[in-house]
Amino acid sequence: MNSGDGPLTILDIAAGGGDLAIRLASQGRFVGMFPEGRINRTMVPLQSVRPGAAMVAMKAGAPILPCWIEGAPSGWAVWSGFFMAAHVRIFVGIAIDTSGQATEAADLLIARAMQASLELGGYSRETVRLAGVRSRRRSL
Repeated sequence: MNSGDGPLTILDIAAGGGDLAIRLASQGRFVGMFPEGRINRTMVPLQSVRPGAAMVAMKAGAPILPCWIEGAPSGWAVWSGFFMAAHVRIFVGIAIDTSGQATEAADLLIARAMQASLELGGYSRETVRLAGVRSRRRSL
């Protein structure tokens, strides 16, 4: 993790990168996050999601921009995709305003953003599942 001054900053949210993500987003910088908490290497289009990306956007006063990445190469190591040729397409949706939202709305905002992402990828019939404790696990 670095200070965020370069063209690309890789953050480990679990290691305290959340504060830097909030600072960068509040400065108008683009902060890309995987709401699944990891890169999806499964055959399902979307694993269960966490509200962290929505929380970062809300605290920074930034919108959430739903995206869908198609054709990205993957391997067992996170960096594997950087060494593989690929034809990648990125679909970008309509920004979701987070201003004025209470932090309790994070689950609903991330579910809304991920449903939009699924639709961009042609998976409109899929259901967004929230990760968390058993009593909180639900589909939206």
